[in-house]
Amino acid sequence: MTPKPIFAQNSSLPLSLVSEADDAGLSVTVTIWEPRLFLYKVLNVLSQQSKVTLSISPEVAVSGLPVTLFCRERKLCDVMNALASFLSVRDHLYQWKREGKSGSYRYHLEPSRAALELHKTLLARLQNEYENHIDLLIRLAKLPPEKRAASQNELLISMGREGQQQDADYLLKSEEFWERILLFDSLLSPAQQKRVLRREEIAQIPFSKLSASDRERLQKTQGNSMSARQVFAENADTTQTNVTILTRMEPHFAGDIVPRLYIGITHGRTLEYLGLDSSGFRQRGVRDYLQSIWPLPTDTEPAKERNRIIIEQKTKPEENTKVIDKSFSQWIQALNAAAKQTEIAIIAHFVPRENSNLPPISLNGLSWKQAEEQANNSWEVLLTKWDGNFLFLRDPSWVQDETYLLPARSMAVLELLLSEKSPTLKDIANVIGKMSLQQYQTAIKEFPTVEALPHLLSLLGLSVNAPDIIRSAGVELNIELLSTMRKLPGLAGHGLLKDNAASKARIMVKPRNNSGKLVREYRLELFAEKERRWLPVFGVPLPVVSTQNERKTNQ
Repeated sequence: MTPKPIFAQNSSLPLSLVSEADDAGLSVTVTIWEPRLFLYKVLNVLSQQSKVTLSISPEVAVSGLPVTLFCRERKLCDVMNALASFLSVRDHLYQWKREGKSGSYRYHLEPSRAALELHKTLLARLQNEYENHIDLLIRLAKLPPEKRAASQNELLISMGREGQQQDADYLLKSEEFWERILLFDSLLSPAQQKRVLRREEIAQIPFSKLSASDRERLQKTQGNSMSARQVFAENADTTQTNVTILTRMEPHFAGDIVPRLYIGITHGRTLEYLGLDSSGFRQRGVRDYLQSIWPLPTDTEPAKERNRIIIEQKTKPEENTKVIDKSFSQWIQALNAAAKQTEIAIIAHFVPRENSNLPPISLNGLSWKQAEEQANNSWEVLLTKWDGNFLFLRDPSWVQDETYLLPARSMAVLELLLSEKSPTLKDIANVIGKMSLQQYQTAIKEFPTVEALPHLLSLLGLSVNAPDIIRSAGVELNIELLSTMRKLPGLAGHGLLKDNAASKARIMVKPRNNSGKLVREYRLELFAEKERRWLPVFGVPLPVVSTQNERKTNQ
């Protein structure tokens, strides 16, 4: 049965579906059982099984999306439609484009322009609401407590906590909170406030420049802060003390998918936060908004089906302990068990991070509906969608994932780094030399055998401003390039980096044998003026290993 159009009732741009009526080749059945596989590889597996070519541009970030997919004996067209629906939200769609002739059609999964801009669109909306929220807090902080209490509903709406009166009551009674908001307004100009809220600046205000009233306000907000008590101790040395004000948003570390304002005291090199000053802003707002644009059909069957799935996977206590540290692994185990016990196909995407906020899931004796309700008790809730054939689950921070994802082309180059067939230096430089910090962090997780990747990143980063450095003829060693090289690890004070000691620089690849193991060394060489020859000054050795066996799967 072909799934219903997920967006037909709720979108001005319905998701178009592929059909076996238009191409008999799409009626072939496929089975794919992958706890974690990148999207472009999912399409490769489906292509191999069905003999129908499926593809996605290797430059698109989502091509490197790690997908959980449990599907047994489903028609190819149903799986294709499910994948497009899974990736799409209202007015931000992924569509299958058909090419070729009847009998040999090819299908390309193509994002709309709006889909490529989804994370930017949502973050811009979220940032605007955040700034308006802080403006409201400043306005309320300047009111007498009794007038401030009259704005309870306005405060809850701005927080995204309508109906949660206890949340507003807590804030309205917190004198420390409102004093910190007044401190934020007093210490920073309106322009500086905007830069801090937009994460363009971390404000550092020397304690010595605080007015008497600001010091009094700071003292009122210190709470249990050890740093604050030390600052206000008699004869305290405050020459290295600053009030620090910043906005943080770290979805892949702490699970923060909304911006949060912090005020703290920096004493020497130690920063201690006095408190969180955005009052639980939109704590579930991102999740609720995404759920609203990732809509379900309006029928009632999904609820009945959810009750039919009973998770009966037994686990040993020590196994439970292991997976709790990375609860997305526990969810994958539960999905695997649920899919094996039913005829339901499942597609999921989890965002693994160091401090995962995914709610734990019991693997024993729960219906899927009960498991979802259990998850809803956590502040960060998984998004779920059902079309009668497929169950979809996504971590709400996926919308910020594109800044972290490595597209298929980058994945391919990094895999070649560890294989016997080496990529060209130009290909490596294009990927690693231009990789964002977030993508670099992802690469470290996905390719743990590349322990030298940080050094390789530093080395090939030289090619960004000196692209010809990867040519055998090298480039002229000018002052700017020389200064950058002196910052490479272990090169400070190197003799060939002294003025006029070398005239050219190049990066070469030299294979060598290291105790019987093949090693490929990426080497920075300088042309020494005294010796009149190229000499190595910095090398990054990479072992040539089987990526099939060595790459981390995070399953």
